[in-house]
Amino acid sequence: MKNNRVLKFAVIFFTIVTIINVSAVITILSTTQKQKPERSDSRENVFNINRLSNELNLSDIQAQKIKEFKLDYRKRAENIHEKLRENHSCSQLAITLNNPDSSVFFGVIDEYGELHKKMKRESIRFIQNVNMVLDSTQQSLFKKYINESVSCKRNMRKDRKGRNKKIKH
Repeated sequence: MKNNRVLKFAVIFFTIVTIINVSAVITILSTTQKQKPERSDSRENVFNINRLSNELNLSDIQAQKIKEFKLDYRKRAENIHEKLRENHSCSQLAITLNNPDSSVFFGVIDEYGELHKKMKRESIRFIQNVNMVLDSTQQSLFKKYINESVSCKRNMRKDRKGRNKKIKH
């Protein structure tokens, strides 16, 4: 009887200690992650309003609407990115545990995938909103503009991956 109480106490005690440790590690990981500096419109590459305005010959009204869409998109995107960073910290923590609970770990992975889907939806919604304020000529130019920026990013990723590969002799 007494051993049962001691065992229950030990299980509860170690559970509480584990939860506190996990919380501390998550807090440390989230505060030590590099914070990206805020970028002004002039430094943004893909949806720089001035560049887009010049390339698509936007009116002032169109440029203003697109700027509003962009600000709204960036707010929602930053919220999703914050959740992705938290999720990444949790998954890194789960990997380091001696006996991770696979259901929790796979739940974190599923949430990570859902957040990426949500981010993609937000990006598409932004592009659709921009297309709504453009005329047909501007829409075709915008489509080329998007495709060029995506292929440019793809090439940059390939270059980055290529640098890490060892040269075979």
